[in-house]
Amino acid sequence: MKIRYYQERVYNWQRDVAAQPVTKTPTQRDPEFCKQQLGFAYSEWSAEYVSNAEEYCRVLSLVYRGNCDIDKTLVYLDKLRTRIADDIGDVAFTILGLLNAYGVVIDNLLYSRSTDLNLYRLDQRIGAFLEKVEEDEKVSDSDAKSALLDLMCLATYFSINFWAALEAVCVSNDTKLWTLPEVHDNELKIQSLNWIETKVSGVTSDRCYRVKNADGKLIKSPSFVEPDLKVALINFVSLT
Repeated sequence: MKIRYYQERVYNWQRDVAAQPVTKTPTQRDPEFCKQQLGFAYSEWSAEYVSNAEEYCRVLSLVYRGNCDIDKTLVYLDKLRTRIADDIGDVAFTILGLLNAYGVVIDNLLYSRSTDLNLYRLDQRIGAFLEKVEEDEKVSDSDAKSALLDLMCLATYFSINFWAALEAVCVSNDTKLWTLPEVHDNELKIQSLNWIETKVSGVTSDRCYRVKNADGKLIKSPSFVEPDLKVALINFVSLT
């Protein structure tokens, strides 16, 4: 099942690229890391998705009222959808990361309930999921499945391919690793800023160095590539 593949992919990224204490055994979870990963999910949801979705709905209402330049507004709406596709991919990535923090594995996603395209209810349920994890200090696979299904419904609402958005985020995140030439070319900068580079064992590609700052934050490689979300937009409109 796709979701199992992507959870494993996110797990490997967390372990190898970000050097995070992920686990597949719930009793071995790191409570502090669980809180940190929940914070990542909250940030992607509240600070990114919610504001972009609200702006999308505001602009869409102008289209419905005919109170705008239609051609320019449609272009802007697709730019907003690109941001929302990024947000949905990021939220899915961080929720899967949250499961990996708690050691919870999900094997499949089944459409066990009717598709709900009510934006308000979907937003409410996903927000409630994150709040429940914070309150209970645990996450169940059934709750996570429901949240991911709601994300998929959100993607449908915005005419976004959920899997393509998640794939684009995964591909982009992989480029955060540095190549050996990039480490050599930036050696003085790395030393002056007290960054730490570590060769990632088991990684056979040219990107095999992790660089973090003194606070442990992952530093993007000089060749980091932003997610290509155009491929995730269904019926993409380009009038430029």
